[in-house]
Amino acid sequence: MTALSDTQCILLKALIGDDEIYQHSIDTRNIVFDDNNNVIKIANHCLMPNDDERLCFDIEGLSQFPQLVSISLGETKIHGDIIHLRNLPHLVELNLSHTSVRGDVAHIMGLPKLTHCMLQETNVDGNLHTFHTYRHTHSLEKCVIEL
Repeated sequence: MTALSDTQCILLKALIGDDEIYQHSIDTRNIVFDDNNNVIKIANHCLMPNDDERLCFDIEGLSQFPQLVSISLGETKIHGDIIHLRNLPHLVELNLSHTSVRGDVAHIMGLPKLTHCMLQETNVDGNLHTFHTYRHTHSLEKCVIEL
């Protein structure tokens, strides 16, 4: 654990707000750091349903981790506007299904590497035709998106 960037660790631990969940997520590789000690993955796959209920924060905090590749936090109590994810250029996978996030998919349509986006049972809406047309005309990767 000493090799991890103090700043990234401190920021993520504060965002999660629960030392037990943070440590369990590290131990089970549901929080992953790259070779430069940047957070590249955050997920809740290792958590029990009661722990999912304790995972509660505004997704604006994820904008502090610009190297994120994968966010998979479905069925948690996270909330906030997806506009705050628009500056995560390395994001490939986004799963925020069954959460209280909101916003317009237009805010994330320009993410160049996004290929999987699951936003079912959220307060996210928008025009999927516009989303796909934008990605096609800007030669961005095809993205499977579910609202």
